[in-house]
Amino acid sequence: DEAERGGSGGGSGSGSPSQSDVPDYYIARLTLPQLFDASFLARHVRAPGAALHALCIDGRIDRDDIAAITPSGHAHLSLTPRTYARMGVTGVKTDRGALKFSATINLANPKFKPGEPYHDRFTA
Repeated sequence: DEAERGGSGGGSGSGSPSQSDVPDYYIARLTLPQLFDASFLARHVRAPGAALHALCIDGRIDRDDIAAITPSGHAHLSLTPRTYARMGVTGVKTDRGALKFSATINLANPKFKPGEPYHDRFTA
């Protein structure tokens, strides 16, 4: 996976000394299967204190499949009808001028793991 560091570092001087070495953001090029990988979820979503913020930056909200992950461990998906039907997720049709479906997945749920049909639909 490709990643590039960004920002100036978030050190406020009131925390650990390594805090200033942490960039404000990374730009990473990941697929949904990479985001939903068990080791990635364990490290960045389910670990104590984890607070992943992830946004799709290359897609067009009115035409493409778009994903965002919130610090609570939820993946919010805006899907085209074709992808929505293929994935078999539960969601709702949006009413924003474009035919899209909105679905939310709780990535922090330990049942969302390889070998479970619901997980495997996203990584196939």
